[in-house]
Amino acid sequence: MIIDSQQGPPTDPVKTSMPVEVARKILGYARAGLPVIVVGTPPDRTPGNTPQADPTLKSVIAELLAEKTVSRVAHESDVPDKLRSLGIRPAVEPATPSPVLGIRRRDTATRTDYYFLYNQGIVSPPDEPSTLFEPATGEPLDREVGLEGRGRPYLLDAWSGKITPIVNYTVNGERITLRIRLSRDNGVLIAISEDPNRFGVPAPAVYVTKTSADGAAMDRNAIAIRASKAGTYTTTLSNGRTVRSEIRGVPAAIDLTKAKWHVSVEDWQPANPYDTTFGAAAAETRKARIEMDLDALKAWPEIPELQNVSGLGTYTTAVNLPAGWTSANGAVLSMGEVFDSFTLTVNGQVVSVDQLAAAADIGPYLKAGPNSIAVRVATTLNNRLAKIDEGVANRGLVQPYGLVGPVVLTPYSQATVWRSAGR
Repeated sequence: MIIDSQQGPPTDPVKTSMPVEVARKILGYARAGLPVIVVGTPPDRTPGNTPQADPTLKSVIAELLAEKTVSRVAHESDVPDKLRSLGIRPAVEPATPSPVLGIRRRDTATRTDYYFLYNQGIVSPPDEPSTLFEPATGEPLDREVGLEGRGRPYLLDAWSGKITPIVNYTVNGERITLRIRLSRDNGVLIAISEDPNRFGVPAPAVYVTKTSADGAAMDRNAIAIRASKAGTYTTTLSNGRTVRSEIRGVPAAIDLTKAKWHVSVEDWQPANPYDTTFGAAAAETRKARIEMDLDALKAWPEIPELQNVSGLGTYTTAVNLPAGWTSANGAVLSMGEVFDSFTLTVNGQVVSVDQLAAAADIGPYLKAGPNSIAVRVATTLNNRLAKIDEGVANRGLVQPYGLVGPVVLTPYSQATVWRSAGR
C-alpha cells in the first residue's frame, strides 16, 4: 500500500488528511505484514472540520511509521526503487522507466491473464490539456515490457475484434517479455493463456525470440519477419534454430501529404433560421455539397471554402505500386493528425483502423499498379456554430478539422522463417 501526499491537486481533498478509522485499519494491515510506503508528508489531519480528532490521528500514524513493514520516501520518483528493494515487482514491468500504465485481470477458471496497457504520455498538472480539444502530451511508446503470466500471448484488437497470436517474445520463468508500440494516449489489450484453445486461434509450435528485422507476425500457418528496408536479417526461434533471410527490393516510403487529393464535403447547416426553436424545423439539417481538389493536405480552417464548415469530408487519392509487387509485400499507412473520427477504405474494401494511432497495416488490400485510398472524416459542429452562435463564437475556439497528416505509406517485405509441418 502506498500513501501518497504528493498527488495533485493538493486540495479537494487535502492529500495529508485521513480518517482515524482508516489509519487504524492500515496499521492493522502493516502489523499483519503488508508493506506500506509513505510518500512525502504523512497524514496529519482528519477530513472535515474535526480538529479535535487530529491528535488521535497523529498518534496512530506515529505507531504506523514505527512498524518494520513501513517505509518512507521523500518523493513519488523514489517509490519504484523502494518497491524493488522490498522485492516487489509489478505485473507490468517496462525494461526502462516509461509512461505506460498497466491493469491486470486474472481469470483462474481459464488460466488466462488479461492486460490493458495505456501510454499516458506526460501526466503532471502543468502538462494537462487546458481544454478537451487540446492534443495529449507525451511521445509514442516503443519499449520492451515484461508481463507476469504463463502460456502464450495474444493480441486482442479492440477496433476490429480480431485475436492474433503474438509470435515475437521471450520467456523468463513466469514472465513474458514482448515489444509494445503505442501512440500517445493509446492503449492495447493483451492476453496470456495457458490454455492453447482459449481463443480458438491456434498458436504456432515455435515463436521468435530475437530478430534483426522490424518485427515478426503470423502469416496464415507460418511466421514471417517484416522489414521496411532491403537487407539480410537474422532470426532466432524458440526451438534454437537460427534463420538468415534476405529481403530485396523494398519500395521507399511514399509521402502522400502533398499528393493530389479530391475532397467531397457535406456541409451541415441549419435548414431554417438558427433562432427557430420549436418543432421539427428546429432540428432540420441542410447538407450542402462542396467538391474540391487539393495539392496538399491542410486543416479546414486554412481552406477558404471550408473555413466555417462542419460535417463529413471524404478524401480520395491514388497510389501506384511497382509491377513487381507480390503477396510478400505490404505497407503500413500512417495518417498523422485526423480530426475527428474517420473510416479508411483501400481499393473499395473497408479497413479496420486504430482511431488514436491513425495507422493501419493495409498490405492485404494492396496490389501492383494503381490503388485507391479513401479517408472519410466526421467533424464536430463547433466550427459551424462558431459562425452562427454567439456563445460558441465568444469561446474563440476553432478546431483543426480534416485529414491533416502527415500521411505516409511505408512499404515492407516479409520472409517466412517457420512454417507448420505439412503446410
